[in-house]
Amino acid sequence: MVGQHQKELNVLQNQFQHLLDLKDKELEDFSYRLKTVTSAQQKDLEKLHQAHRLKVSALEDEGQKREEELKSKAMELRWMETDVEGYETKLKEQDNKVHALESDNDQLQLQVERLRQENEHILSLLDRLQLEMRQQV
Repeated sequence: MVGQHQKELNVLQNQFQHLLDLKDKELEDFSYRLKTVTSAQQKDLEKLHQAHRLKVSALEDEGQKREEELKSKAMELRWMETDVEGYETKLKEQDNKVHALESDNDQLQLQVERLRQENEHILSLLDRLQLEMRQQV
């Protein structure tokens, strides 16, 4: 009977060992698949991370380029503002010159009118004197 129990125990032990071996094999297969999936996911994550780094780098480069363009445009604008201020100053100076010339012109016209009247008066006096001299002769 002890032999019988020993055989049964051996059979049960062999069955359980076989089941354990199958489960170990399943666990190894599952572990391999998990590692494969994890490895693939890790590779995908690395690819995504690399793509993200490239995109960030490209965006930073674009941002730098735009910033330089803005600085250049700001400098151009300052130059233009300086030019405009210069033109405004010249325009104001020329406006002042025009007003001065207009004033001089008005004064000269008054002087011309006064001289014309004086000339007319002198001519009138000359005509009268000539007439008087003819009458005396």
